Amino acid sequence: MTMKVGANKEYQYTLMYYGDSAFRRTSTVSELFIHDSHDPTRPTKENHNLLFTPKEDTILINAFERHFIGKLDKELEMGHTKEIK
Repeated sequence: MTMKVGANKEYQYTLMYYGDSAFRRTSTVSELFIHDSHDPTRPTKENHNLLFTPKEDTILINAFERHFIGKLDKELEMGHTKEIK
């Protein structure tokens, strides 16, 4: 998914659910996580395993939580829990 933030800032995310398809069909809860993220304005290399700095990680996660999860929570009239690993 590509998320536009502000007038000209975009972040790209690949999202996944925990568990296999059988678990997702029968579970009463779900967990969504960011599998991969990308800032298209950031210079990249051929190596797709280029790591973000802690500051860049924080920016990408905060933008995702504010602009996607926050709106989803509001629409569903729910809150989410933040698991720290």
